[in-house]
Amino acid sequence: GSSRSFWKYERLPEIEGVPQTRVTFCQQVNLGGLVPILFVNSTMGSQLLYLSVMRKEFDKSLEIDTRHRAELTELIEKLDNEKSKKKGAKDQFRALFAERQGSGHPVTTFGGAISQILKTKGKQSTGWGRTEVSVHASLEEVAASIWDFASRCNMKISGDIERTVIESGKSVSKRKVVKRRQKLVDARSNVTYLFENKMECIAVDKDTIIILAKPLAQQSDADQLQIRKSFSRKTIRATGTIVSKGVTVHAKETIAMRLRRTAANRTKLEYAVQLDMVKVPKEGVESVVERFLNNVADLSIHFQRLVPLELCKSDKDAGEMLGYDILFNVQAAKRVGRLQSVFDESRALKELHDLYPWIKSMMVTSVEADLHLNRTVQTKIECLTEREAIQIGKNLISALRSKKLAETGVDQWKLQNRAVKQLIALYPFLEPMAVVLGKGIVKTAPWGLMWRVSVGATLSFVDLVTDILVLKQFLDGGEEMLSFAKLSILSLSLTVLLQLILVVLQNSKRGPKKLLQEIVIVLVGMKGPWDAFRIASGGNSWDKENKMDTMMEMSVTKCIEIFAECLPSIIIQISAILISGMTKTKILSVTVSALTTGFVSCQIGYDFDTDPKNRIQFPDFYGFVPDASNKRTLIFALMTLMPSIQVLIRGMALVILGSVKISNLIIFLIADMGLYLTIKILRGDFIYWLPFESYAISFVLSLLSRMLIKTITDFTSIVQFRHPNELGGLYFSLNTVITIAVLFISLGLAEDSKSFPPNKIQLLWRIGTVLTVTLTTLFFIFIANIQKRYIPTFWSIMTGKELAFKQFTEAESDSIKARCVFQINKMLYQKFKGDIQNWVDANWTRWEDEKPEWFTELLDFGAIPEEMKPGLARAGTVGSPSPPPRRRSVVASLFHPNNLTPKIHPNQTANPPSADGDVDEDTERLELDTEADIKKFKSGIMSMQSIHFS
Repeated sequence: GSSRSFWKYERLPEIEGVPQTRVTFCQQVNLGGLVPILFVNSTMGSQLLYLSVMRKEFDKSLEIDTRHRAELTELIEKLDNEKSKKKGAKDQFRALFAERQGSGHPVTTFGGAISQILKTKGKQSTGWGRTEVSVHASLEEVAASIWDFASRCNMKISGDIERTVIESGKSVSKRKVVKRRQKLVDARSNVTYLFENKMECIAVDKDTIIILAKPLAQQSDADQLQIRKSFSRKTIRATGTIVSKGVTVHAKETIAMRLRRTAANRTKLEYAVQLDMVKVPKEGVESVVERFLNNVADLSIHFQRLVPLELCKSDKDAGEMLGYDILFNVQAAKRVGRLQSVFDESRALKELHDLYPWIKSMMVTSVEADLHLNRTVQTKIECLTEREAIQIGKNLISALRSKKLAETGVDQWKLQNRAVKQLIALYPFLEPMAVVLGKGIVKTAPWGLMWRVSVGATLSFVDLVTDILVLKQFLDGGEEMLSFAKLSILSLSLTVLLQLILVVLQNSKRGPKKLLQEIVIVLVGMKGPWDAFRIASGGNSWDKENKMDTMMEMSVTKCIEIFAECLPSIIIQISAILISGMTKTKILSVTVSALTTGFVSCQIGYDFDTDPKNRIQFPDFYGFVPDASNKRTLIFALMTLMPSIQVLIRGMALVILGSVKISNLIIFLIADMGLYLTIKILRGDFIYWLPFESYAISFVLSLLSRMLIKTITDFTSIVQFRHPNELGGLYFSLNTVITIAVLFISLGLAEDSKSFPPNKIQLLWRIGTVLTVTLTTLFFIFIANIQKRYIPTFWSIMTGKELAFKQFTEAESDSIKARCVFQINKMLYQKFKGDIQNWVDANWTRWEDEKPEWFTELLDFGAIPEEMKPGLARAGTVGSPSPPPRRRSVVASLFHPNNLTPKIHPNQTANPPSADGDVDEDTERLELDTEADIKKFKSGIMSMQSIHFS
């Protein structure tokens, strides 16, 4: 065979100083035989791809766009519009950005981008949506990028097949007419949509720019004709696209964008679009709006990839953006390819790869999401090999699989692998990047979301089946067993009732359809697996219409299961065994119930201890679980077995004591609870830490909370409840000793009173001894394997008030100081309230200027008492007293408050006055209205801002 190739190179005019060349390639092949034409045609296509490879290799689009954007940036910096034009631009933006009736709830579409879309039905031809995102670039750079309509960057982001600009020179102050063609549904479709718009760029003040795009059809015919005649054209087409074929459909889009400078090289972009389409795609106009909003996220990705390593080194937002860049609109099977392209195009990751060539292999192994054994790597970062880096990538998957939250899994991964810990210490942005990747991996991996839901569903189903089998035996056992059947039904009914109350309180504002769905989930016994599904698929999410976040709801559900189902079920089954004898079904049922109780108890204590936020805020209490993977597995197993055994010991003790004489049981329960409450009162530690409203409410709910936690701890010894805010370390350990002692005291009383036959008494002694020895052995193994510095917490005598004072005086950061006092009951810090007030007065002005995330969260929830706020807010923000606090509900506060606060965007500020004295209308009205109106208006602003989570 033979082949002949022809290459032609033509010099083209330079673009922004970058040389351009047109390349023509022809090839003729003679295979020297009889070859099917289909085969020849199929192979020739791949040969012609040489040109595509060459174009990508020598592509200078980024350089061209950067140079042109630099010129436009200088022009935008000098932009100064008339006052009337500024007011009109602000009015138009507000009108389009305002929330539409019928729009869906705000959803996170990309990193910090919060989007809302108007819900449409059927073939409705109009659509609306809005979004906002933080862009890692200066205000002028972002505005220049958007104004450079025909740039290659905008072409790539939008997916347009053609863009035409009708403009006069490079002026920014004049209007610009643009035209673009796009295939909104499928690249192979023969239908293209044509948009013709008039664009305007208005500088409202030195920190705010508004860009408007209105359909050209809104202009008069004479105006349109004058526009088309007087301006020159600049057209760019997508490579390899033939525009002339197919059907062109005219569509209208109205776009308003407001760009605000939030910090140096940080811009907040608020975007709203309204579509009017004659021919609606089969997916509906809502999907088209969503695609437009995603383009805004792509713009943020583009600028994030330009940031050098030094600038994003300690930037948490930059790390999250890079993580979302890898996951954004990419199927799980294509993540490796996406990761490769991000490493090639991201300046920061490219520089990091030059320093540590093994990092790409480590990340590729992670996103492949294949499950492997966890093998801790302790090699230093300077000596790490490619093979060890791949093993570290595999370890991330193992860590994510063993945790509910990606944050906790990444923290375990960091602690178990020395090089990762060193790398994150040098480049902190990598940790939030890994967290974002972990969330995406867990959602799609077969061992992630589906595994967790399947395990939860299996445990719930097995527990339900065994309970039903035992209930059937009770019903068939005659009059003697009928009372046990009734008690079992009562226990199950109480569990369902409490869970129904929980879901009604949690979802009462989410509509009847959502509420009915949650009720059905409870009635079919799948509440636990459903909570696990939501945690794995969406993380610890919070909605303004919910009383608590997802993690909090799951923790409350677990406590309900332990208190109302597991503990009564075990007591009932032990009673039935002692009265009617053992059967395989009864033994199996009580064993499954005990193990289920132990597993749930373990999850509560283990999750709290391994949570990175808890370890930062309470370093002297959280952190007893070791970093090594093998020891973590051992600790998890021990924390499951110890509650399982203790619940059997406590159940046996109470049943035997009640069998001897019911009054003995009542006296013991009253004495046990009375001793605990008396000690709490005498030590001034009775008031519970939850921030209740008044002293009367605090007293009543503290009594209920103390009794509830004490009862659960009696049976399970959940290690979380050794906290000074709960039982305290010493009483926690003493409580276990009391439980064991009561078992043998009750056995002695039963033997003396001959309540049971001698052979049964001997059997009970043997069972009690074995359980006690096993529990004691497991406890000492547990103590020997935890971090040694936390052993004293098991006999600590510190109270909740002493803990609050210690944290406040010893904490180095304002965040920890604030959370340790403002998220607890104010009665716990009355003795050092003056010190807190001095600290608040000294730092309030700085907090208002810097607006740290914790400060915004606490203000939004009204956690900072009004009497501690130093009077009026700063005039630069809203110029009025703070609004009445939005109190946190008691249900939302249960169990742990740190997971409750929604994250408000830290850069939300009121519009500052411009250099020429132009004041925003809202600010102007605040200065003129009465104080009551000011409070009402500010309350409205806070309500509007509460939808912008980060």
